[in-house]
Amino acid sequence: MHALGTRTVETRTLAGAERVGHEFFYRSRLRTLGGAREPRALMRLGRIGAVTVGDVVFHDDIAMVCGELQTAYHVNVPLRGALASRHGDTRMVATPRRAAVYPPHGETVLERWPAGTRIVCLKIDRHAVDERLAALLGRPVRGPVAVAPALALNGAGRTFARIARLLAGELRPEGGLAATTLGAAALSDCLIDAFLMTTGHPEREALEADAPPCLPRAVRLAVELIEASPAAPLTAAELARRVHVSARSLQRGFARHLGTSPMEYLRDVRLQRAREELRRAAPGETTVAAVAAAWGFAHLGRFAVTYRERFGEPPSATLRASG
Repeated sequence: MHALGTRTVETRTLAGAERVGHEFFYRSRLRTLGGAREPRALMRLGRIGAVTVGDVVFHDDIAMVCGELQTAYHVNVPLRGALASRHGDTRMVATPRRAAVYPPHGETVLERWPAGTRIVCLKIDRHAVDERLAALLGRPVRGPVAVAPALALNGAGRTFARIARLLAGELRPEGGLAATTLGAAALSDCLIDAFLMTTGHPEREALEADAPPCLPRAVRLAVELIEASPAAPLTAAELARRVHVSARSLQRGFARHLGTSPMEYLRDVRLQRAREELRRAAPGETTVAAVAAAWGFAHLGRFAVTYRERFGEPPSATLRASG
């Protein structure tokens, strides 16, 4: 996905600012905090790969209620000024030295965005973050990841801020690297990797550690069997038989080296393959029920619930988006 719908918008109404925010970010409610009846704002916005980027400044003090972000992690990087916000019960003030980070779940409220405060707003696709983290760790990850509310913009965080500004700089009519599919993917991947390496979260230490040793032979062979034929009617006992160990030994191996069980690993692979098929489907080509059945999910209702928990949206929404 390359840079899409890059726009520069100057608005002087609450309704206009809310409409643009909903188009690119979230459905939110705005209000002015000063004497102005309507806020003036200048926004440059666009989508670069898995990241939606906004370079935004309001010329009047405003507050914004965003609700739950659901499908995204969000980072606000002030270039000048300060932003007071709340996520759930946690309050913080973002400055050019400290970015604010909001996870997908829990109400997000920007309590005071002062006039003249310029912010690079980054809406990072939740699935892209969770899937990249799993790839870096070499094991499944149950998202969303519990991220810390602040990201210090010194040390390694300074690099994250530079990448954020780079993406904001790509929001120009004449286009740049982000105007190409490969370029947009590379830029968004770079930001996601920097996000995972600089934001506080439970897997941060594992990311910074040396690469783990190779998996034991039985676990590696079982993973290969699952990845090769996830739609096959595999059971823990059958997997253990085919890799020549006991079911209990295989369970212990998966728990120790992958942090999951063979059946949970199989379910996660099936969910990912189902998601890929739903994303690829042409309009009218298939149904959620058909995809669920093809990947071994016999109960459609349970599939829908599990899918939403894993990806933050119902499978029907993924299928509609593919068209």
